[in-house]
Amino acid sequence: MTAKFPATKLLWEDIKHRSWLLILCLAGSMALLPFTLQLKLSSLEYGQGLALYQAESRWLLDDKLAEASRLLSGGNGLILLGCMLAAVVAAVTGFSYLQSVRQVDFYHSLPIRREKLFALRYLGGFLMAVVPYLAAVAAALLAVCGAHGILCRDLAAEAAGAALFLILMFLLFYTTSILAMLLTGRLLTGILLTGFFCLYGVICTGVLRQMMGFYFQTYCSVSWREMPVWIVSPFSLAVKAADFLQSGEPLALWLWILPAALTGVLLVLCLALYRKRPSEAAGNAFSYRWMEPVLKTAAVIPCSLWVVVLVQVLGYTAGKGMMAAVVLLAAFILNGAFEFVFSQDLKNIWRHKFSGLLSLFGALAVLLAFQGDWFGYDSWQPGRDQVRSMAFYCRENEDIFTDGGWYFEDQEQKILEQGLTEDFDRIYQLAAEGIRQQETGEASGNMTSITVHYRMKSGLDAYRAYTVPAEKAQEALGQLTEDAALREKIYPVNFRSAENVTGIEIQDWNNLRGTTQGVSLNRQEIREFLEIFQKEYVSYSYQELKDMAPSGCLYLYCSRETPSRDSYEGSSIGYYLYPEFTETIAYLEKKGIRLQKEPDTSEIVSVQIDYLTDIEIPQSEDAAASACSEVYVLNSPEAVGHLFELVVRARSAEYMICGEYADLQIMFSDGMYSSAPFKIRDARAFRAFLEEYALEMTM
Repeated sequence: MTAKFPATKLLWEDIKHRSWLLILCLAGSMALLPFTLQLKLSSLEYGQGLALYQAESRWLLDDKLAEASRLLSGGNGLILLGCMLAAVVAAVTGFSYLQSVRQVDFYHSLPIRREKLFALRYLGGFLMAVVPYLAAVAAALLAVCGAHGILCRDLAAEAAGAALFLILMFLLFYTTSILAMLLTGRLLTGILLTGFFCLYGVICTGVLRQMMGFYFQTYCSVSWREMPVWIVSPFSLAVKAADFLQSGEPLALWLWILPAALTGVLLVLCLALYRKRPSEAAGNAFSYRWMEPVLKTAAVIPCSLWVVVLVQVLGYTAGKGMMAAVVLLAAFILNGAFEFVFSQDLKNIWRHKFSGLLSLFGALAVLLAFQGDWFGYDSWQPGRDQVRSMAFYCRENEDIFTDGGWYFEDQEQKILEQGLTEDFDRIYQLAAEGIRQQETGEASGNMTSITVHYRMKSGLDAYRAYTVPAEKAQEALGQLTEDAALREKIYPVNFRSAENVTGIEIQDWNNLRGTTQGVSLNRQEIREFLEIFQKEYVSYSYQELKDMAPSGCLYLYCSRETPSRDSYEGSSIGYYLYPEFTETIAYLEKKGIRLQKEPDTSEIVSVQIDYLTDIEIPQSEDAAASACSEVYVLNSPEAVGHLFELVVRARSAEYMICGEYADLQIMFSDGMYSSAPFKIRDARAFRAFLEEYALEMTM
């Protein structure tokens, strides 16, 4: 009898009953893919860069291809969010009948096996979400990309791979949501449990990162990569995959295997639960009573710790006892709130007393563990025999290479990963010094922050942040960069690909106006020039570069993006150019660029000197440097000429670190104004000069 039941009719009735879901998914997919892609490609054609693109039509096609690749690759956040929402809605609407006693009785009275009924409902939701998405991908490729002349095999393959992966992520969220519906008897608790399953790993990781940042002095922002709880939830897997897709890198194999394996396990579990799920579970908070105290405890502890984090973020940095009171109060309120949601009766908000007490004291114990550093996080350092290699990163040290505050989001991670060395004794000693400074609270002279990466022999990675004397960090980097192979891996100049550089400008270090001049180079010449520049840069150690005085600053520009989506694209960065770079300077001279050897003061009308004395370097990263300031003005050409014999322009890495400095505000005869920091060569001679020539201003 059951074998003759028309299963296809039941599937068709399900699709007709939820046709609104099919229409909603189709409209959303079309809006996010072909419509958005057409909008972006049209913007490229009619944007502000139209003249440039008309001159370089190939660049327009490249940019269109890059835009299409970015949107169709699956790394688009809105498409990923739409995938998740579609999965949840399809699961909730497809299995919401389990929350109604009458509907459960109806479906379970049909002459069809439960396994087949589950498969039909599962398949219906899958088809109503996935078919519209595939139609939208096809429309984006064939209609939009084809019309713009950018449809190619590589783009189609990339879109197909991304579509396959997004379908896999849809199945993971879809199956997870169905499991939540099977384990609950009410729609509200089903939705809440779906959020719990999808976000629990993210919630726990977030609270761990925040608590470690508040209470552990050696915690650094890259340490979250050590937390395996990050990959527990479907949402975190989706975010990790989006990072890969946005960067243009191929997805790691584990990002295919893990979601597929989780989906398979969850599907088997769903099928087993569907077969055994009691019909009387409809109307109850959960299908099984033991779930209430377990899930409540698992949710209350991290959520109450999030309340502590919120209080601290708002600036209420009270004592340890007050924070303990906050976490207990938060746990008590949350415990009652969850119990009310489960029972819908205020009389029962404390009915599970044991789990309630476990929630309170569990949250308190976790907070105290962070406050007291019970497990010795800050004082931990692995034994030398446990470490395979090490690397360290110091932000201030990069100012020897680049002009000013040039920094890219992943530069720290690049150096920490690529700069690993097995000759790590100096780094190990530097880390030990950081632990000693943290334990004793001693600080002398100029201090700086470093991040250390330990690569263990076991294959695990550990990251720590330390505050150490800047001089020791510079000495360590100087010793490490005696190795030419390591220099090629960690010098920032090698992080820029010549293929993505579209313009080069030079600023003469002795040009007091601070203006730049462009270098006219074609694509092949840009490759040749950067190859020479990078080769000369990495031929010198950090200490050798530190002892040099710049003769100019080289700015590399990228005004477009390519399918590789390099994180350095769409930006500019200035690299110091030193007189010792003879081949680079000779190449520039062939192109008509000659750098001044001395400042030209003939057009200067006046100079205002902001003389910085009694400079105090902060002993902690949170404090700011301070100095006394004396202001003088020079108006005579003779005094101005003499001034620039006593000062030399300072790099940002040197400014207010050692010696005495002056900020010079320079006015030219044509009304142009510039300002720059200068280091004083001889403080006694400079003071005598001011007394003889300058007019002191009262401030």
